[in-house]
Amino acid sequence: GQNLAFACIADTHLIDNDSATVNLNNFFEDVDLSVNKIDAVLLAGDIAEYGKNAEYARFFNVFDKQKDKYKIFLTMGNHDVRFQFGKNQKIIMDKVNEYLNINTNGKSFYSYDVNGYTFIVIGTEKRVLEKAHITQEQIDFLDKELCRATKDGKPAFVMCHQAFQNTHGLPEVWKTGDMGEQSDEVRAVMEKYKNVFFINGHLHGGIYEKTFEYLNKENNVCSLSV
Repeated sequence: GQNLAFACIADTHLIDNDSATVNLNNFFEDVDLSVNKIDAVLLAGDIAEYGKNAEYARFFNVFDKQKDKYKIFLTMGNHDVRFQFGKNQKIIMDKVNEYLNINTNGKSFYSYDVNGYTFIVIGTEKRVLEKAHITQEQIDFLDKELCRATKDGKPAFVMCHQAFQNTHGLPEVWKTGDMGEQSDEVRAVMEKYKNVFFINGHLHGGIYEKTFEYLNKENNVCSLSV
């Protein structure tokens, strides 16, 4: 039987305005009403629009009302790092550290298990316009965690804001919408393992014919753009 269910959202682009949190609150209301009990919520980056303290304050005001119901996973998007990378990385990762009771050591990547299944979060380690910079340290971490998470045949879940190059209609749908220089290397690590599900945002596509695709059908490695 099913023993894990999760919901995904991306690109909330919260601004410092009372109306900005309405959609986010509506999302959590929908999650509350799910037929299946939701265990985790993934937010695949671009939490804020301009990366202002007041924008994150509004986001965390909503987050703090939900955190006792679900395990909530955060990663950073290009809007979060566009103007002040280091400061916003600290804001987001400090929240992750406090909430999940882990220590990311100031880095943009971490993993956490829910109901025996592993969620691995990666994200840019510096400001790159629209794209991401995934360090070798992250790639090695991803490899090690996927090896651990999939060794008994269970699926594993990986989240990053940006999609892989030439997936989900790229570059036609968004010229600068991919992960960047490390895209092929990160994808190759995922394709080594079986039953890996990659969740990304950034493309603002909604649900369309390219929302879901296989990265490696033989190994059941898939990508989902939310």
